[in-house]
Amino acid sequence: MKLSADKLLGILEPQGALAQNLNGFELRKEQQSMLKDVIDAFNGGKVALIEAGTGCGKSIAYLIPSLIAAKEFNERIVISTNTINLQEQLFFKDLPLLLKALNLELNVVLVKGMGNYVCKRKFEESFEERLLYTSEEKEEMETLSGQIDRLQEGTRSEIGVLNHSVWEKISAEHDTCSYKGCPHFDDCYFFKARKTAEEAQILIVNHHLLFADLSSRAFEDKAVLPNYQYLIIDEAHNIEEVATDFFSTSISRLGLLKTVGRLSAEKNSKVSHGKLPQLKEKIEKAFHRGIPEEMISLISRLQIDIPALKRDTLTALIDCFESMETHLFPQNIDEELKLRIKETFHDSKGWKACEPKVKGLVESLKKFSISLKGVDQDLENYEHDKLDELTKGIRFEISALASRLDIAATNLEAFQQPVIPPNKVRWIEHSPPRNMSFEDANLDLSTLFRDHLFNKMRAVILCSATLTSGRSFHFIKNRLGLNLTDKEKIEKIYNSPFNYERQALFICPNDLPAPDTEGYEAKMIETLKEALISTKGGAFCLFTSYSQLKNVYKALEGTLLKQGFSLFKQGTLSRKQLIEAFKAAKKPVLFGTDSFWEGVDVAGNQLRLVAIGKLPFKVPSEPITQARSEKLQSQGIDPFREYSLPHAIVKFKQGFGRLIRTASDRGVVLCLDPRLLTKNYGSSFLKSLPNCGKAFIPTREVKSAIESFFKQY
Repeated sequence: MKLSADKLLGILEPQGALAQNLNGFELRKEQQSMLKDVIDAFNGGKVALIEAGTGCGKSIAYLIPSLIAAKEFNERIVISTNTINLQEQLFFKDLPLLLKALNLELNVVLVKGMGNYVCKRKFEESFEERLLYTSEEKEEMETLSGQIDRLQEGTRSEIGVLNHSVWEKISAEHDTCSYKGCPHFDDCYFFKARKTAEEAQILIVNHHLLFADLSSRAFEDKAVLPNYQYLIIDEAHNIEEVATDFFSTSISRLGLLKTVGRLSAEKNSKVSHGKLPQLKEKIEKAFHRGIPEEMISLISRLQIDIPALKRDTLTALIDCFESMETHLFPQNIDEELKLRIKETFHDSKGWKACEPKVKGLVESLKKFSISLKGVDQDLENYEHDKLDELTKGIRFEISALASRLDIAATNLEAFQQPVIPPNKVRWIEHSPPRNMSFEDANLDLSTLFRDHLFNKMRAVILCSATLTSGRSFHFIKNRLGLNLTDKEKIEKIYNSPFNYERQALFICPNDLPAPDTEGYEAKMIETLKEALISTKGGAFCLFTSYSQLKNVYKALEGTLLKQGFSLFKQGTLSRKQLIEAFKAAKKPVLFGTDSFWEGVDVAGNQLRLVAIGKLPFKVPSEPITQARSEKLQSQGIDPFREYSLPHAIVKFKQGFGRLIRTASDRGVVLCLDPRLLTKNYGSSFLKSLPNCGKAFIPTREVKSAIESFFKQY
């Protein structure tokens, strides 16, 4: 492939085709330069790292050469994003606009993961059990039964609001899918979508689906997406975190209970429902004139032996997690906690008390799994066409659920080993009210990125508004293994075209106590209250922990409600619902943590203030953060300077970026962490900000400074 930058820019110049079709639209200089970077990477098989500030129009800059390359050279381009907002912007707005303006016809597909589609087989089986569901679930199933064959996409978003428990019963899953063995394969919504994707030149995916594809190619010799060699990763600052989550292992109390419950559960302790009772009914249906003698033993196992094993498994499961709750978290039953497993952990009194229960759970899970797979094998060996036809789908699902139990047992055994692999971190997580889980994650994914991402692609474009720390790509290159690959790199930073000096004021009070001292929270809350009153709401209050959010919300709730503010707190609604409500409310104030620092777009006067509670350092005691810091330290690398600080700066830039989304926006960012001014690393955060007005003033002057700013211009 050899794209011509000159030819493209000719199309894009003021008299070119694009400008003519978009009423004089003209690429700015930074967009033209970014476009050349993308072409250079495509042509030269390079990795491009592009930081483009808000308003630079980076999506237009990478979409244009992608469309031309797809058309002229029949290349498939995959574009991966972290947020649904950006996916929808690309698919529904930017791409249709550019295709029309460039007079191109291309197949563009928004690819969704399998779990977004309804499974017709699972729906049929669940519909048979609807009388055992709650009245709300039963009503939703009956409503859906009239729509199931008339859906266009067969996705949850097309169906609309559905009870989560209903969707769990009917959604498609990789391990419970029998693929071509399913009677609905030819009219399966998911596989129809995959066929459409096979014929597309531009694929829009999310980061999680991207890693599902890379993982399948690397470790299973399969693929989730059609073949591609050109990859654009937008919102690329998130990919290490997404990959860490994707490749981690979690064995939770609720997850195991759900799996066992799908196999068999009792309604009011009388009526059983689930896959095992359904299997028994289907066997009896296949032999409606009488169960043959060879089947009587199997029916007996389904009626007696397997239910007994299920009860044993549930008992072992409950005993195991209750033991851990008692011996590992005795005083903290209502708190969310993470207990890291180090090699000395296995000698502790608490673990020694729990270990027999963990072993008991492992043994029960294995016995239950073996018995379930034995039933499937016996039915397969029986060779009866009608029996096979009636039971094939449900047997496949039972076998998949049995495998989940077996995998959980194997993973739990690993937690019992005192020696932890050098690139692993393990911990036990306690999540009130009654969940607990064993967690296992990789410390360093750099070689995985190198071997299965960068070295496998012809060209990769990494872009974001926040890729650098201290205007250097050093941090992200280390974390993603780019320093381990021989691929040539392009590194470019493009500043936002917005007039931040006129549009934004950054305030940090210079007389707040240190965050870890008495009096800090009270003074911080008072300062925040004054700021909210001075802007009459229109504010995001961003926190680094949910506990701090709750404390501040509780302290301000009464006063703000009395003054007519509309308050929104993370956790009460979905993120999308909170943002939509915020946009429509009068004097809105939103209290949010991690997920609201980025990927949230509220333009205009509705958002006038972004308040940052503390600098967004990762919690040092978090198992992954702690273990990664220890690993860096063992290599002679300063973990604070090389990991914690750069990560916090990127997050800080994201939080600041919520405020100014268009050239006409104006507002204030208020940082309520005095370490910005008292610690030597504070200057690194300040240097990362755009060239806006800055005020380091006493708390008593914050209100007047905000009011003066909004009176200007």
